[in-house]
Amino acid sequence: MPYGISIAEGTARTVWMCGDSASTYYIGQLVGWNASAQAACIGAVVPLAAASGLWDATGEKIVAGVVVGLDDLNPSFDSTYGLQKSDYACTTQAHVTARRAAGVYAGGRGMYNPNDKQPLLEVALIDQTTVLKAPICETGGGVPTVLTLTAANASGGTTAFAHNASAFTPVANMYSIYYRTGANAGQWRVGKGTTTTALQCTTAFEFDGAISDTIVGISLKQGLSHIVFGATPLSTYIDNTLSGGTTNSFGAFVLYIDAKVSGKEYAMFRLDGIHFTGSVKD
Repeated sequence: MPYGISIAEGTARTVWMCGDSASTYYIGQLVGWNASAQAACIGAVVPLAAASGLWDATGEKIVAGVVVGLDDLNPSFDSTYGLQKSDYACTTQAHVTARRAAGVYAGGRGMYNPNDKQPLLEVALIDQTTVLKAPICETGGGVPTVLTLTAANASGGTTAFAHNASAFTPVANMYSIYYRTGANAGQWRVGKGTTTTALQCTTAFEFDGAISDTIVGISLKQGLSHIVFGATPLSTYIDNTLSGGTTNSFGAFVLYIDAKVSGKEYAMFRLDGIHFTGSVKD
């Protein structure tokens, strides 16, 4: 499964910034200007924390951009997810002196002297016009659950399918059903059923469903969606077990979803402009 969020459309200015010398940063991670509402953070940016409230109305985090570079002389990688990371604790003089980073970028790193050894990261700045591409995974980075029909369906899905449980609790009109195998293979519909073992749609699929046909439930839909970013590694993928819910989310406008191949599911989307303003309350 590929991990890491990237910019799909839009030209982003990149800026070298200091981290908080404590958090783990990954290439392909969303970062924010703050960790919570109106709160200052150590360093310039922090890993984008989980949403609190719908549209992050309680958390009020301000999205800064995507990490595209790290200044470690000897790059390290997460053994599970394969992402380059920087998790070097660097707060004391001894830490700074011991860190091997100086000279990696001989031309300097923005406002930072090439000899400055504090941990730095290169951030591609984004805004509400930037189109992001993010893998869709389930908690812990697993692939989205494949649902296998256990009974024939003669309505094209306008009466509920019967299948094994989806990994997310469906919310009507906030998720998608993708037909992976069977006569309807390749077709998408917006889902309306609200039971994990009975996904359903309003607009019928063209053909009847047969036992052993496979579908995939994606907790997003093209258009207005609720997105939850994964917790491990933090904010490097969309969590298919939590997105589309009614409790905590970032607001997004999804342009494209791909679920053709297991382990390569992804979405392209823009974050709502409210996540870039610093004030989401009346």
